[in-house]
Amino acid sequence: QLRASGIPVERIWRLDMRPRNDRRKSCYFKLERILSIHYENFTIAEVHDDDVEVLNAVHKYIPYTRLFLHTDEHVIELFRSRLW
Repeated sequence: QLRASGIPVERIWRLDMRPRNDRRKSCYFKLERILSIHYENFTIAEVHDDDVEVLNAVHKYIPYTRLFLHTDEHVIELFRSRLW
């Protein structure tokens, strides 16, 4: 599916999927996974999501990460911050 959508799968380092028995709201699962990568001392350059609640939560913890909101028609960069 990823390749069919034009995503360069050879560049994907890690893909985390929610377990079937995880009934939390998606924003909690996504934030937990993103923060676990961050706390492993990896730099998270960008986060893309269709849920503004996820992006707001990421911004709270990792304010210099570039955040992109995907809608049916647009991709919008949120909270544009400068590192330097």
